[in-house]
Formats: sequence, C-alpha cells, structure tokens
Amino acid sequence: MCLATLNGHSETAGYLEDAMGPIGALAAKLNFARYRDEGRNSNVTEAFEVAEQKIRGNVADINYRNKGDEGTQLYAPLAPLVPTSKTESRNSSLHCLKREQIHPEKLDVLGLLVAAGANVNARNNQGMTPLHRVCSHYTERGADLITFLLGNGAMAELNTQGGSDGRTALLCAVSSGNEGVAKVLLDAGARPDARDEGGNTALHLVCDPSYYTCVRNVHRVDKLVELLLGHGVSVNVQNSSGDTPLLIALGRRFYRLAGLFLKRAPDIETHQVNARGENALTMAALGGHLELVELFLLRGASAVGQCGEKALGGACSDKNLSIIYVLLHSRVGELGRLA
Repeated sequence: MCLATLNGHSETAGYLEDAMGPIGALAAKLNFARYRDEGRNSNVTEAFEVAEQKIRGNVADINYRNKGDEGTQLYAPLAPLVPTSKTESRNSSLHCLKREQIHPEKLDVLGLLVAAGANVNARNNQGMTPLHRVCSHYTERGADLITFLLGNGAMAELNTQGGSDGRTALLCAVSSGNEGVAKVLLDAGARPDARDEGGNTALHLVCDPSYYTCVRNVHRVDKLVELLLGHGVSVNVQNSSGDTPLLIALGRRFYRLAGLFLKRAPDIETHQVNARGENALTMAALGGHLELVELFLLRGASAVGQCGEKALGGACSDKNLSIIYVLLHSRVGELGRLA
C-alpha cells in the first residue's frame, strides 16, 4: 500500500481519523512517508502543509485521545504511530509521536502541535506522559526529542512517576539502556536517587536482563554505570526484596557488572542480606565463582551463620570442591578465633 493510495482513499483516511484523531492520522501519513524513497519527499511536504492548515484553522482536536481498541490492526508501516494494545490506550498525538528512529521533521510537527495547545504532560491510561513514553524506547536520537519536550513544558513531569512500575523518566531511560537520554535527563535535573514502586534505583535496573537485550556494546554498560555513580546514585540501596545492585548482578551471574560495581564504588557494602537470607558471599558461592568467594571472605564476609551455611550448601550441591575447601578453611579460622 503506497502513500498515494493512503491519501487517495477517503474511507481509509476516515478510518484513521476515527481511530487516531485528525492530527494522529496526519502524523501517521507523515510517518508512512519516511518509508518512501528520498526522491518522493514531496509527499512529506504535502503532509506538513495539510497538517499546518488544519491546526492553524482550529479544525483539529489537538488533544484527541485514541480509544486503544481502535486502529490497532492498521497496516504495518503505520504501526509505529499506533498503540499496540488496549493497555496503552488513551494516547494523545504527543504520546504517539515517538519511535526508535526520530525523523528530523517530526520535531517540526511537535512544535506545531505544542504551539497550538497540545498538552505536553497529558497522561494515558498507564499514567505515562509523552516524556515517559519516549524514555521507555531505546532510540539513538531520542535525546533531541527529550530536549524538545523538556523545553516545552515537560520539566514539570521530570521527576514524577508514571506507568505500572512507577518509574520516573530517568528510570525509563535506564531500563531501556539509553545512556544518551539518561545524561540529558540528569543534566536537566532528574533525581539520580529516584526509585520505582519496587524500590529499585537506576543501578538496580542496569542489572535487569531485559536491559542487555537493548545494549549490544558492553562499553555502554560501563558508561551508564559511570554516569550514574558520578551523579551520586548509591550502590548500597536495597530494594523492596532487600537486594542491592551488587546482589542482583551476582544472582544473575553478571560477573563483569558485579566487578564494575566493586571497582568503581569504593564504599560498596558486601555484607548486606536480602529477604531470602543471601549476601554477596552466598551469591558468589551459588554461582560457583571462586575468585569472588575469596574476595568477599577477604572483605570480612563470614562463612559461619545463615549466609555462610547457604553458601556451603550450594557449593556442596554443585560439588565445587575448591569453594567447599575455601569456605571450610574460613569457618575453621572463624570458629578458632571465637573459641
């Protein structure tokens, strides 16, 4: 289906307007146009002209919200501007104008919408503003869009929670592996110590497995951790499950990340115990990581008590003789000192 067909069939155009509102429909046409060859840019220009005429003439409802259950089965090229499920319903045009690839001319559309009175801080049914939505999607060029939103009223929502997880814009950006956007937000005044409904900080979210599906270059992990630590995010905060970022990294066997925490955070605590009765020594032993077991013992971890027993039990289950020997040797030393 080509753009000419889309623009030429009133039935299709009417369906788009019913589902997305007049501005959303025009935006969809514009987004579709970017799939065209560069030689067909006249369609993009035409879409802008029509959009401007409607907005300037107050023909369009700037803050129209889609109904969530309509427009979800549109043709694939239009999908980037249409909510994909009912749980993402009641999105305004500003919610919809976000994607992985930000077309340079989309900022012109946003400027036009904002100038005409579009609500930059409108919330959808998930409680997310356009700022939350943009930060929740990994984009190479999302920083430009974030800067635009912040400069046009979104600063008021910079540190508010949104979505079912109660995440701020910064937490949304970090959970998407977006170091560039995270830097823009922090420089703009985002609270580095913000926590979501589960008590997770940005450093907790760096340890989320879904984060690594977004980040292909391990150096980005280093940069993001350095950025967060540099802005004062504590590596010792425990979430609602009692886990610190270090405990999560060890539990998921992200040993490179655990090593980064240990190297870059000199004040890191290794004795904290989570709600499951596990500390860093326990996690390292359960993961079969001898070097970390030895490191935590040198840092003063106890091989005696609940955590030590759990560590030894895990090593015995895995028949890891090296860790069993190290733990038993440490236990003998501790018990001898206590005698």
